[in-house]
Amino acid sequence: MLITQAAQLQCPAPRDDGPLSRDAGRHSRKLTGLPCQPQRATRPGIKCSANRYGVGVGKEKRMKPSLECVQPVLMSRNVLASIDFYVRLGFTLAGQDVPGSPMYARLSRDNVELALQWHDAREWDYPNDRPSYRFVVDDVNGLHQEFSASGISDMTRVEEKPWGTLEFHVRDHDNNLLQFYRWL
Repeated sequence: MLITQAAQLQCPAPRDDGPLSRDAGRHSRKLTGLPCQPQRATRPGIKCSANRYGVGVGKEKRMKPSLECVQPVLMSRNVLASIDFYVRLGFTLAGQDVPGSPMYARLSRDNVELALQWHDAREWDYPNDRPSYRFVVDDVNGLHQEFSASGISDMTRVEEKPWGTLEFHVRDHDNNLLQFYRWL
């Protein structure tokens, strides 16, 4: 897709944080990476980054592909039991392949989506390393209290880490490590 100089972002009002120009009686900002919304349709809930267009004055440049989100697929020995566990963590079931006996399911909470997929017992043998999944959250202590109140027991206490995060960890019944943190 080619983007030309005419591609601009609409801003609510002029500010002193970047180059502004007048365009037909309304304020517009050339694409400079500042926090404005693009004049193009996007999927609901997806935040756009204005600096990815790489538009220069009088030049045409190709739009750089961008990553929108990551949706991990966690291994599960029993997808139905895993759904129950993640519902206790506040996730909502978004879909499954076979209701009542799923082999694959999708769950969501806030802006996070993850999937659960059944795997044969042979795939669980050593030296398979169980991955860990890191979730950035706004209130680490509040989430820890929420999980404790819902009966989650395989959980660490909240700690400040030497690398500058406040975090705690939870293991699901399939030994997937879930790390909930925020930067200090």
